[in-house]
Amino acid sequence: MQIEEVRKIIYNELKKKKSITAQALNYTPHNIPFIQSYGVLAHLVELDAVEKNDKTYTLIDEKKAIGIFNGKVSVKPEIKKVKPLLVKSGRNTSKYVFEKTVFSKGACVLAVVTAYVRDNNPTYNELEKVFPPIVKRYGIINTFKKAKELSPDRPRYFMKDNQILETKDKVKVVVTNQWVHEKFMEFVDMMNGVGYLITPE
Repeated sequence: MQIEEVRKIIYNELKKKKSITAQALNYTPHNIPFIQSYGVLAHLVELDAVEKNDKTYTLIDEKKAIGIFNGKVSVKPEIKKVKPLLVKSGRNTSKYVFEKTVFSKGACVLAVVTAYVRDNNPTYNELEKVFPPIVKRYGIINTFKKAKELSPDRPRYFMKDNQILETKDKVKVVVTNQWVHEKFMEFVDMMNGVGYLITPE
């Protein structure tokens, strides 16, 4: 969906209802991907046009909200960069912190996806929208069945019993362990932008 269309829908919904959630925007008739919803809503919070309270966004200044149409706001939200994440060439074995626990790259992604499932109880289709396939071939997530097909010689996913997730519609989901630094950085930026903060150890 074009970002201009997303901005228009969110602006109109806020004018009409005053308070909205990203989850509501994701459902019919709008079907706005979570990443786009959170991005535009984050802009509105930065403009002091909207107030965030837990998962609800409330319009507090309609005039300031018009700022999302005037070209002064970029398409992507301002994401706080995590300075030490960029490293020199070579194998990166850095550790990262999520919810006060230290992880390797792959384990950190598993922890974030697990937290999202815990917090939102999404269907598999909803989960796919939040975690798009940025890792070539393997994606971020996959069904357990498909993951087994993509792991003929060794596991390309976290597939132990305690690592398998289940969505609202009872789909068994696993998270890939195939992370290079560049793709992990993309994941970090994406997740920090929607409120799941990952920092260096």
